[in-house]
Amino acid sequence: MDTAVNDILAGGGHVAFVTSDADSSSGVEAGSIVVTETSRDRVEKTAQANSLAVKTLAAQPKDVVSVRKPRVGLYRAWVPIIDEGWTRWILENYGFAPVTLRNGDIQAGNLRERFDAIILPDARPEAIRDGFAPGSIRGEYTGGIGELGASNLRDFVRTGGVLIAFNNASVYAIEDIGLPVKNALAGLKDEEFFCSGALLRMDLQDPGASAVWGLPQEPVGMFERGPAFETKEGFRGRVLATYPKDQNPLMSGYLLHPEKIQGKAAAVEVQYGKGRVYLLGFRPQWRGQSHGTYKFIFNAIYESQGLSKPGGAAGKPPEGPAAGDNSAKEKKPQS
Repeated sequence: MDTAVNDILAGGGHVAFVTSDADSSSGVEAGSIVVTETSRDRVEKTAQANSLAVKTLAAQPKDVVSVRKPRVGLYRAWVPIIDEGWTRWILENYGFAPVTLRNGDIQAGNLRERFDAIILPDARPEAIRDGFAPGSIRGEYTGGIGELGASNLRDFVRTGGVLIAFNNASVYAIEDIGLPVKNALAGLKDEEFFCSGALLRMDLQDPGASAVWGLPQEPVGMFERGPAFETKEGFRGRVLATYPKDQNPLMSGYLLHPEKIQGKAAAVEVQYGKGRVYLLGFRPQWRGQSHGTYKFIFNAIYESQGLSKPGGAAGKPPEGPAAGDNSAKEKKPQS
């Protein structure tokens, strides 16, 4: 569906997402798209190419959010990161047209004026933060995002942007953005917990949330030496998916001491100012093969268009005057 949405938007059509189930007679469910001001022939051709069902509606459903083509930035460190290449390839194939962001681009600031969503592909936090050490390579390729870049990312999210972090880039986001979330697997030795690459089952915590539209109740993700999350005091947002609490999540591969990950969060939406940070403790696009978890990426990108109210269910405002805002508890990264 995401390819179809981007194709229609690129052709000048108008697309809106249905944010709540319509009456039973129409059969339109939340997460469906409504297309207007586009020829029926184009819609049918696009739908056929993407194996989508099309129906004509007498009237537009009540609860819809119109979207425009999202402006997506993809961080590309000077330290070679294979995950960035796979991410770029998938985004391009699905019509998102990502813009490459180097360290200097992020340090230049004004990110919200140029982007709706920024993606940090899987990388060690040090590779993002510090990059190549001075003297180890030609000068223009040394360094990472640094504190200036982290500050600009905080401003980007605080003013309404969406930051999406894959696998170990989530640890960077937790530390340098300053989020009330912790990695429950931090500091464990290999003999205490080990999973170098395996398929693990997850449980969706709120299947109706727009951030998980199109996903099965029990998605399977590629876990590869990543984090698992626990929320801390002051957390505002949603836990999107957890690993099963009462059973081994392993579906295929090798997992040592599954009890260390059982019941922990696999995907989290963190409210930060007017924006959100999505922490995905796995590689949702692993080598272009894990199609079942692509929706975690694409939905997060479209959340920058305001599909749901921050910190609460779709269409429902968060409770309390400060609900959904973690930016006030921002902390500096530890040195």
